[in-house]
Amino acid sequence: MPFEVYMHATPSQRAEADRRRAMCADLASRIEAGESKQDAYAAVAVVFDVSVSTVRNAWRCVRDLHPAHWLPALVKGYRGREAEEVHPDVLRYFFSDYGRQEAPQLQAVYERTVRAAAHKGWGPVPSAKTLKRRFEVLPAAVKVRLREGDKAADAMYPHQERDRSGLKPLDGLNMDSRIWDIRVELPDGRIIRPVITLAQDEASNLLLGYEVTETESSHSYRRVLCSIFETFGIYKAARFDNTRAAANKALTAGAKKRFRFTDRPDDIEGILPRVGCTPRFTLPYNGRSKLIERGFAEVKERTEKHPALAGCYTGKSPAHKPENYGSRAVPLATFEAILREGIEHYNTRRDRASAVAFKRSHRDVFEEGLASVQVPKLTAAQKRYFFSIAERRTVTPSGSVKLGKAPHVNRYFASELQDHAGREVVVWYNPDDLASPLLVETLDGRLISDRVPLLEKGGFASADAARQYARGRRQARKAERDRIAALKLMSDAERAEALPPIVPLTAPEASVVRPATGFGRSPKREGAPAPAMSAAPDHDFHKLLAIGARKVQAERERGRLAG
Repeated sequence: MPFEVYMHATPSQRAEADRRRAMCADLASRIEAGESKQDAYAAVAVVFDVSVSTVRNAWRCVRDLHPAHWLPALVKGYRGREAEEVHPDVLRYFFSDYGRQEAPQLQAVYERTVRAAAHKGWGPVPSAKTLKRRFEVLPAAVKVRLREGDKAADAMYPHQERDRSGLKPLDGLNMDSRIWDIRVELPDGRIIRPVITLAQDEASNLLLGYEVTETESSHSYRRVLCSIFETFGIYKAARFDNTRAAANKALTAGAKKRFRFTDRPDDIEGILPRVGCTPRFTLPYNGRSKLIERGFAEVKERTEKHPALAGCYTGKSPAHKPENYGSRAVPLATFEAILREGIEHYNTRRDRASAVAFKRSHRDVFEEGLASVQVPKLTAAQKRYFFSIAERRTVTPSGSVKLGKAPHVNRYFASELQDHAGREVVVWYNPDDLASPLLVETLDGRLISDRVPLLEKGGFASADAARQYARGRRQARKAERDRIAALKLMSDAERAEALPPIVPLTAPEASVVRPATGFGRSPKREGAPAPAMSAAPDHDFHKLLAIGARKVQAERERGRLAG
């Protein structure tokens, strides 16, 4: 019997199986010592305070098995309460209505579901909480893709980490430009918000050079690159946004996958390809594609809010303007000195916690390198407990868990972990083979997955690693969409057609009618207003009542005589 039966059992079932195994082990030792079965049954029953039949039934389950296979055989097949039967169309309607990006309220969706079920004859509808539980058991990524859209679901997929341990200085740099939120006064008296073009070494994060200009332009990129090449040497590759300023033909003509301007056969080869530097372009509006984003954030914080620039800060948006906005502007020379100080501080800080520069400065790492290793993995599931170490870890929002301490951290991911995002789990791993898949359980010992693979880091400039990462993300997206398709959600038209028509309200019929009074003649004077109903003489009304009473009395008398 497979050992997974025991691994998937509930904690109470596992505890009972352990107790029954102890009984069988005691019984087996007594029988081997020469004691008769009946006496052994009775003795074990007394020791474990159970009936003889309980001991006999447990022994009957394992008497023909090797002791190593007793545990799964002794797991009782208890099953929880069966889920309430619900008509498939009820679930389809509820899932399709509740799983919309408008995120409708549960009670409103439930009311529409009840109305649709009554109109279509789908049968009884369980409570709103029951339907919500049915929705909650769907995979986390499927629920997010339904109610929040593709972007939110794609964001749940773990981001890709790139291993830079094999990079060296002059292998590659990345560049970008940013508008500084500072009012700077130029020598000619004009006040501007300067644009800073910054370049960074990809192997060490060292800021190599910068340029302060009024606007972003191809000239600023060219001047910064020329200064870096003269000071440090020609880089093998340069990476920047696919903007008009960076991907201009003067710099990059002849490069592949530019997606900017029209490539013509008569284009002159760009400066970078000419000197042996390969231009590479990142995804627009994607901060994960450029290392320089982190450097910009730190340098901007150190310079824009410097004490010497008090009153010059404009805020990051019109909604974040400080109260002293516009009170002064800093001279260009003063701003350049503070910017130079901020960049130097960034390059020389020694309290770094990243894998590239752990407890060292970027300037020191600019001259050094790193390495890594890999070992084989274990295969037998039930042996993992003996060859592994257990630790409690919190599942990240993307469904991954981390092992190790900075800067040596490994990440592991499986789609089953996304349903436990934000919760603590028990991770079993082999300390001698961190590349092998993990076994992950809940805190109460329930198995989540025994195959949680390592998210291997790809080479920083490796196109194959990028393609493999994109392929994994596409496969995850396809699996989620297949799960959504299997739900057979109703279309908007089907949901609208399933609802019963709204019956308009009609005026109720009166059960008591007030008698009309005032049967007087028409007014003698032509054009005079008719008298009001209440203006009729009282004696006319009483006369009519008397006549009606006499008729009723006569009818009663005729009925009595006829009887």
